[in-house]
Amino acid sequence: MAQLTSDTSVLRNETMNVLTAGSSTSAATFGWLFYYLARYPAVYETLRSAVLEEFGTSIDPEHTNTASLRTCKYLQYCIDETLRLGSPVTMTVRKAIRDTTLPRGGGADGEAPIFVAKGTKVISNFFLSNRRQDIWGSDAEEFKPERWEHREHNWEFTPFGGGPRACIGQQLIKIQVAYIMVFLVQLYDRLEPLDGDCRVTYDTTTNNRPGNGVHVRLHRPVVA
Repeated sequence: MAQLTSDTSVLRNETMNVLTAGSSTSAATFGWLFYYLARYPAVYETLRSAVLEEFGTSIDPEHTNTASLRTCKYLQYCIDETLRLGSPVTMTVRKAIRDTTLPRGGGADGEAPIFVAKGTKVISNFFLSNRRQDIWGSDAEEFKPERWEHREHNWEFTPFGGGPRACIGQQLIKIQVAYIMVFLVQLYDRLEPLDGDCRVTYDTTTNNRPGNGVHVRLHRPVVA
């Protein structure tokens, strides 16, 4: 940003935008990640094995940096799967500033171009698109990090939006969540949900987060 402008007001406002918006988004993402990991113990066990192998134990930790967090594949799979099912932003709204045509969305099958008149509002609903079985498979409602093993990020997955107006804090959010998860996974070998099998609820007042909070018990292994 400093390479694009020397206006201190712009720099300050953009920095504050990342820090303030990023904190609540990171918290919401972290909440959903704990929510799902507590309900999928096999996933947590696999994640812990990957973290201990990559970063060591809490007693003898390895150096952790941005590069190593990004290359820990299963950790990134878990974060992406959390963003798919618990996207902190459920939708975006854009308004056409001129007449235009989108390449898809028209016709009986939705594959033909579609005209968008100036002033038309276009809503992208991530909550619904991230659960489409024609994109994610019949197990779209399941928390399954392994689905990311052979999948590349594209326009089917845009939890932070896309293009020039995508969320500028998306990498900050993913790194924050990854760093905290490594620290906690090193400490605790098991998560247990304390709210049973109650139906999931959503609080979308600001960011999308678990409606009833996240109530879990963390088990710390005894070190001989």
